[in-house]
Amino acid sequence: MSKLFQWLCRKRSSVMYRCYMPAFVAIASGSRRYQDIIAAIKKGTMPPIMDIDLSNVNSPIEMSEI
Repeated sequence: MSKLFQWLCRKRSSVMYRCYMPAFVAIASGSRRYQDIIAAIKKGTMPPIMDIDLSNVNSPIEMSEI
C-alpha cells in the first residue's frame, strides 16, 4: 500500500491527485502527515461528504517517514 500511496500523492501528478489529496487530508482530521493519514486509513475512517475545494491540492503530504 505504501508505494501506491506515494504514487497517488506525488505533487501535481494528475486528476487522481486532485481527487484523493483532499480526501486523505479530510480523513486524517486535516493533517498532511503521512503517519496520520496511514493511521486514519488503517482505522477505516471514511472521509466526510466534501465540497470540491482545491485549496489543499498544492499542499504536499509530509513524507517524513520515507
